[in-house]
Amino acid sequence: MGIWGCGGIDEIPVKLKAAIERTRREREPKNRVAKIVVFFDRDTRNQSESVEIIAQWARDSQLENRDNLQLGEWVNARTDPRKTPPESHRLTVLAIAVPPHSEGALETFLLNSLKTRSNSDTELVENAQNFIDQIPDEPYVKKRRFRPKACLGAVLSVMSPDWVFSSLNDRLTRVPWEELPSLLAVYQKLEEL
Repeated sequence: MGIWGCGGIDEIPVKLKAAIERTRREREPKNRVAKIVVFFDRDTRNQSESVEIIAQWARDSQLENRDNLQLGEWVNARTDPRKTPPESHRLTVLAIAVPPHSEGALETFLLNSLKTRSNSDTELVENAQNFIDQIPDEPYVKKRRFRPKACLGAVLSVMSPDWVFSSLNDRLTRVPWEELPSLLAVYQKLEEL
């Protein structure tokens, strides 16, 4: 299994195409990619727009859907390796938009999940959101999409001030996310790996 961070939604099709191309070049079937999971921020997309963006990435990567693509469900797909004689390679794809049932980004989903842990966490998240909402765009939070990121950073910093100088990734891995039911529901499909 490999995990490949993309660095933003615009990079997902580039990385997906690279994974499929690697599979297409591989002569040995046992070395080809068998399953692909794509996590992405839903942002302002509805369900059908989210499905369409994944379908477009698949088409651009020469990955043919064998089933109707659905978010949160494994679907069959195939690609044709560059090999003589020609053959097809079957694989399965799981597309997960976060949050799964509403607009937003991963940070929004994580903040909402934290609010379910306790009343004090709910109060912390809401106070951080109010604080971040009052900060002017210039010179601090220049883009609307940075506000949930700033809020999550503020919440994590308050949760444990000794983490404040560690990277966000380090802070995220120290939170017991596995205890939050909303996150478990999203990751449940990964158990099938």
